[in-house]
Amino acid sequence: MKYKLVLFDMDGTLLDGRTINIFAEKKGFQNELINVFKSDKKFYEKTIEIAKLLKGFKKTELIKIFREIPLQKDVEKVIIELKKRKIKTAIITDSYQFVADDLRKRLGIDYIYANNLISKNVYLQERSNSIIINLLGITLIMKYIQSVKAVY
Repeated sequence: MKYKLVLFDMDGTLLDGRTINIFAEKKGFQNELINVFKSDKKFYEKTIEIAKLLKGFKKTELIKIFREIPLQKDVEKVIIELKKRKIKTAIITDSYQFVADDLRKRLGIDYIYANNLISKNVYLQERSNSIIINLLGITLIMKYIQSVKAVY
């Protein structure tokens, strides 16, 4: 069987760490994040609550922190090998579009699908303008890639 597409998660798979945990550590909202994680809220409600914790931060300062998160060992070699074999690559993550896009550009990934935070000027707002990336979302994204991008 010849493969045409490899999907990667971002946090803990391509990156050696979780983006939101690193943001919380560096920006001082770890306790609030832990409270959201421990809450009885549904997954999508937690995603919205986490987005609220990022309100008021500049994307540029978060990107700087994001770039400090190390890649997993050999990630760059794997992506290069996939490209040599003409295999498309995609990141599907429950993290945020602006950081996933940064990693896409750094690694040469073909597609990304992530939650999109609303920003005003350069500051993040508390709302999320996104589909919530979950198992259903991943299935729909795979069908989309397959139909629109002609990946079989």
